[in-house]
Amino acid sequence: MATQLRQDPLSGTWVIIAPQRAQRPHEVTPSRAPREQEAHVATCAFCPGNEAQTPPSLSVVPDPEAPQRWAVRVFPNKFAALCPSAPPAASAHPLFPSLPGVGHHEVIVDTPAHNGFLHCLAVDQLARLVRVWRDRYRALQGDGRIRHIVLFKNHGASAGASLAHPHTQLLALPLVPTAVAQQRARAQRYFRRHRRCLLCDLLRAEEAAGVRLLFADADYVAYHPFASSMPFEAWLVPRQHQADFGQLADAALGACARAVRRLVRLLAHALHDPDYNLVLYAAFTPHAEAAYHWHLRLLPRLVPLAGFELGSGAAINPVPPEEAAALVRQHGQSADNEEARA
Repeated sequence: MATQLRQDPLSGTWVIIAPQRAQRPHEVTPSRAPREQEAHVATCAFCPGNEAQTPPSLSVVPDPEAPQRWAVRVFPNKFAALCPSAPPAASAHPLFPSLPGVGHHEVIVDTPAHNGFLHCLAVDQLARLVRVWRDRYRALQGDGRIRHIVLFKNHGASAGASLAHPHTQLLALPLVPTAVAQQRARAQRYFRRHRRCLLCDLLRAEEAAGVRLLFADADYVAYHPFASSMPFEAWLVPRQHQADFGQLADAALGACARAVRRLVRLLAHALHDPDYNLVLYAAFTPHAEAAYHWHLRLLPRLVPLAGFELGSGAAINPVPPEEAAALVRQHGQSADNEEARA
C-alpha cells in the first residue's frame, strides 16, 4: 500500500498512513538508554564506516580538523513517512479525503560520535549542526509542492527514538497541519489587532515576570510557558523577530547553538538527562507569515499521555511551570557555571 495523507472529516486533522515505517529497526528500548552508548558502535548504521547501510548522502559537512571525515551527514530516511515521488492517491469518497504521500523525510546525523548528544557537543560542533538544520530547511523550501516543514529530534525511547545514535529528522509536508494552522491563525489575529507580534510580546512578558524564566541573554530567552502542556516544557525564543527559520543569518548560528546547548544542558542537569523531543516551530516563508516568530520547544517526556489527554486534546500538567523554573534554575546552576567557563 502506498503512503497517503488522510483527513479525519470530524476534526480536520491530517494523518500520514505510512506502512513502510513499521519496518524500521528499534535499537532503543527503555532498558537500553541511549546515553549508555560508546563513542563508536560497529553495528550502528549511522556510525562512520557504515555509510553504505543508509541511502546515499544528500549533504555532507566535512570535519574541519580532518576533511576526509564527515562531521554532519544528511540522507533520505530509509523508512520514509513521505517520499518525493509518491504515486497519486486513489479517488477518495467525499467523506474520506486523501492526498498522495508526497514530501521529503530526511535524517541528519548530528555527529560521528555515537554518544554525542546535544548537551555533550562543543558550541562549534553544535553551530555546524544548526547550520545544516537551516540549510536543509532552505533547500526544501525550493520544492513548490511543500507547504510546511517539521524539524525535530527524538531523544530516548519514550520520546520515540528507535536508534540511539544522535540524529535529527526533517519532514517536508504538502500541507499545513491543523494544529500549526490554528497557531498561525491566532498569531495573525493578534498582529491585526495590535500591530505587534504575539510571541515578541510573550517573550517580553515572561522576561518581566521572571517566575518562569530559565535564562535570557542578548539573543535568546528560554522559559517554561505559562500554559505548559507537560512538566518542564521549555521554549527557546530568539529576541529578533523572524518568522522563517531559513532566514537565520550565518553570523547568528553561534548564538543559536549556544542557546540550544545551554537549554538542553540545564534540563539534563536538573532532570538527570530525561528523554525529550525538541521541535522547531517556524513559518514556511519569510513574508507570507510575517506575524509569526520561529522558536524551539523542548518537551521532556516525564509522564505518559493518558485517556483524558487522548480523549480531549487537552493536557493535565502536574508541575506548575513556576515551580519547574525554580527547580531547574536551582539544580541547573552547575550546568550554567560549566557553560560560563566553556
